[in-house]
Amino acid sequence: MASVEELCDHIALINNGQKVLSGEITEIKNRYKANLYEIAYREGDKAVSLPGDAFEILDCSRRDGETIVRVKLRKDSTSNELLRQVVQQAEVTSFREILPSINEIFIRLVSGNGNQ
Repeated sequence: MASVEELCDHIALINNGQKVLSGEITEIKNRYKANLYEIAYREGDKAVSLPGDAFEILDCSRRDGETIVRVKLRKDSTSNELLRQVVQQAEVTSFREILPSINEIFIRLVSGNGNQ
C-alpha cells in the first residue's frame, strides 16, 4: 500500500469484491484523520506542560536534545491552540499532523471501525 500512496493520485479499495472506498488519496486521508500531531521541541529551564482538558498526550520521547510528543486533540481544540501552548514554553523545531496511511484506513473500513 505504501507504494500505491507514492504512485497514485486516485484509488479504489476493494474488499471481497465490493468497493469500500474510492477517491483522491489526499482527500481520503484527510477524511479519516484523527486529529493526531507530533511536536518536537527543545525545552528551556522548565518542563513543558500541556493542559489535559484540551490535549491527550499519547507518547513522549527524547532524541538528540529534543522532546518529541505525539498528541491527540480533544473535541473543540485546534492545532493552533496546541502550537501556541508549546511555543510559549519552548523552542519548537517541528510540528506536523499525522495522517493515517491508506493501509490503516483500509483495515479500519474492513474491520468495521471505519467511522469518520
